[in-house]
Parts: sequence; C-alpha cells; structure tokens
Amino acid sequence: MGRKNGWIAALSFLALLCAGCTARPTFLQHPRPELSSDFSAFADAGCPPDENGLMLCFPGSPLAAFDCDRIERPDGLFGGLDPALPIAYCLFDSYRHSGEDFERVMQVEEEGFLYQTGGISQTYVRFVVFRDGEFQLLATREDFAAAFAPVDSANEALAYALAHGPYSAQYGLRFDRGLRYLAATVEDTYVAETDGGYRVHLFHYQFFGCGPHTTSSVDLRVATDGTVEEVKTEAVFQDPKEDSLCVD
Repeated sequence: MGRKNGWIAALSFLALLCAGCTARPTFLQHPRPELSSDFSAFADAGCPPDENGLMLCFPGSPLAAFDCDRIERPDGLFGGLDPALPIAYCLFDSYRHSGEDFERVMQVEEEGFLYQTGGISQTYVRFVVFRDGEFQLLATREDFAAAFAPVDSANEALAYALAHGPYSAQYGLRFDRGLRYLAATVEDTYVAETDGGYRVHLFHYQFFGCGPHTTSSVDLRVATDGTVEEVKTEAVFQDPKEDSLCVD
C-alpha cells in the first residue's frame, strides 16, 4: 500500500505542476520575405520621436492636417506594395480629444478609416503615403485600393492583409514551454494563391480586455481587386502569466 500511495502522491504532484500544460503542437515554418518599406519621407514631417519613441505630430505639421495624432513605421513587409511608395501609419487617438475637440472624433468617423483598435477609447487607423512630392491620406479601404490595387503578387497580398487589421506576421515559431497551446498545429505566416486572389495566414493578439489574452491565427482572403475579408480564425496559444491581466 505504501508504494501505491507513493505513486499516487507523485502523480498528483506532477499533475499540479502541469496544470495548464498542453501537448507539444506540430510547428510548420516558412521563410520571411526579404522586403523593406521606405519611411524616409517622414523624417522631417513634423512628427519627431519623443523620449518614448512615439512620433507625435506637432499642430500645424503636414500630417497633423490629416488628423494624424501620431505616425508609426510599418513592418518592412509593406515593401511588397506596388507601387513602392513611402508609407506610414496615420493614427488618430480619440482619448486625446475631449470637450469641443470631440467634434474631430466625429469627423474622423465620418471620413472613414481602415480599422480601429483600443479598449475604452479607440484609435482609428489610416495611412499616409508620399506621392508626386506631397503627402496623401489613405483614409479608407477604398482609398487604399485606389492607391495599390490590383493585388497581383504574394508579397503584395501579404502587405495588403497587414494593412487591413491589427494583424502581425510571425516567422520562426517554436515550442515555448511557458505557453498554453490551444492548437495541434502552429504554422508560420504564409501566402497561398487562390482563385481570384490570395489566402494570407497572419496572427492577432488580444491585447485589450481581461485575460486570458489569446493569440489567434487569422486567415484572410485578399482578392485581386483589393477586397479583404477574414475567412478563418483559430486560437493558437495563451500566456498563463497574463490570465489575470486586464488592459483598458
């Protein structure tokens, strides 16, 4: 009986240690395309980086005129866009505008945006490109398509998909014993040609709200005409250390 009780105690201890542990999934890896995007036109656009690296746009600057509270440099994968225009995120943070200035929030909502992110307050995501010697605002998905469609290569489809939501491209994914895996297979970002367009495999991390904060894979269909739609979402992994984390 003593030996049996010892095994039971040992197994119980291991079960306690592995609470939240998951089986090791299969990993499928793909190479990252060697691309880079041009950001040089934005070096003197009136949005210098502050001590935290935020590129806040001064009032009266060319990009503030487009309601860019701040700009960000896109992933180098945006270099897949054709034509290869200098491009930057134009971000409008609603929390920066209150009182009478709240009319600007309503104006941005009416003008349109590619997507929005945030928790209690929203950030409206648009783009600015530098073309023919001047900055141009791409406020909506229609504006983006007018600038870059048709989409006729895998690299352009990848960049296009990244521009249409809070997605990321992930490469070199490997097993991490600290994570809780929810999928049997974890596959790097890839692009597959389909009828009338491309299927792009990206990722989305649930940053806002309370835990668990899930990273999901998202498959998007990017049509040749520039139409983008999500076709599949699958929860992939979570970090147990973030289970009690709440982000507004």
